[in-house]
Amino acid sequence: MYRVLVNGRNFLIEWDGSVQKRGFYVTRFVNAEGKESAESEAISALRNDAHLQELTQNEQMDPPRLFIEEIEQVSDNNGAANNTGLSWYDE
Repeated sequence: MYRVLVNGRNFLIEWDGSVQKRGFYVTRFVNAEGKESAESEAISALRNDAHLQELTQNEQMDPPRLFIEEIEQVSDNNGAANNTGLSWYDE
């Protein structure tokens, strides 16, 4: 199992009544064969997240980006939820 910290950047979303560019950090726990597979699975899970898709208002020419900040192999997720919440920040 891997703990993957993802940084989402350039997300155009409605925030406090206006549309703004925001970023976020989120941790995902994934079962994978190695670090590359863990990265792919974490990114894929976020790209397919229906709630995140609904929030995102980017034009095709200015897409949001997902970056891996950390990948760590762990023995288990120590009881942590697999889908931790997004921690948004101003860009």
